[in-house]
Amino acid sequence: MGKLDQRVAVITGGARGIGKQIALTFSAEGADIVIGDVIKMEETAQEIRNLGGKVAKIKTDVSKKKDVND
Repeated sequence: MGKLDQRVAVITGGARGIGKQIALTFSAEGADIVIGDVIKMEETAQEIRNLGGKVAKIKTDVSKKKDVND
């Protein structure tokens, strides 16, 4: 059992860099992941799936109020 079982983590900027590592770490601890980013997220999403995690991707630019509200 992970520290984040039955939790959902929404991670902006989750496609690469620090955000990607946070997404992978939270997934390894049992969280279901939602990645929000403006660039291709499939690579990170597939890594999470390959490790047995659940993931959703949402194209989001957090600098745009409409994207955040949606």
